[in-house]
Amino acid sequence: MSIRAVTAVIASSLKPPTVKLTAVVLADALNERTGQLNLSLASIAERVGISRDQARRCVRTLLECQVLSIVANAAGGAPGLAPHYRLHFDRLTTLRETDGTGATPTGGTGATPPSEANAPDGLHPCNEGVAPMQPTGGTGATRTRRNRKEPEERGVSRRDEHAPRRRIEETTLAEWLTGEAAAGRKAVPGDDAIFNWSERVGLPPEFLALAWDVFKDRYTPDPASPEKPKTYVDWRAVFRRAVKEDWLKLWMFQGNEYLLTTRGLQARRAQLSNVIAESRGPDDQPVVLERTAT
Repeated sequence: MSIRAVTAVIASSLKPPTVKLTAVVLADALNERTGQLNLSLASIAERVGISRDQARRCVRTLLECQVLSIVANAAGGAPGLAPHYRLHFDRLTTLRETDGTGATPTGGTGATPPSEANAPDGLHPCNEGVAPMQPTGGTGATRTRRNRKEPEERGVSRRDEHAPRRRIEETTLAEWLTGEAAAGRKAVPGDDAIFNWSERVGLPPEFLALAWDVFKDRYTPDPASPEKPKTYVDWRAVFRRAVKEDWLKLWMFQGNEYLLTTRGLQARRAQLSNVIAESRGPDDQPVVLERTAT
């Protein structure tokens, strides 16, 4: 926590209140000694008491007001990684000396500027949100000035820009494997992240291959079974998690090496039996030894 940062934000003229409160939350998360400021949108939304979309708009406002900047992980990076922000104290000082947007106040009457009064929550004029309303004459009617960020082409509505993304459907493992094969992709390609992970932790490659066989067998139930098969969007990601979190219980770490558990040894025997069965020709028959009478 940085007392200096929180004090600077509170003393500033940031508007509207939700944007200011968002800045207070960010200042509270600042490590004053290292300058590190990493906070996800979900954490910001929870601490401020707003939705994630509102938190995103408030952060965008602070970025466009130059109170905040992103120094790393602008898109969030891998799961669990939050953007790295930098809080600019000099800009907070400038806002304190002006009207909260970096502009000089228009007078000493204390009246709220029209542009500020018409700005919706989370969209302050400093981020070029909704354009202010301008009077057209003495009738009291108003007209809206076109926002500079609106599309130039006619027939393109702003609603189209924020249309909900089409949800990717979940599939069973069998359906997913069929789709990947039709697209010419391997189920677990050689450049998949699971191989780098297994090398880092020293997991033998044959254990990883065994895990895939068991994983396929577990999530491809018998068609005659009444059990409903699991469905996921990204089965590669599910397999990575199954290996890293030891869902299958195929190995253990003893001393300085990985060893197969009882379940792993059973799976290895089944794997070898399948290899032997697949290697036999159609005319090959197992040899049956019978004890002869003496």
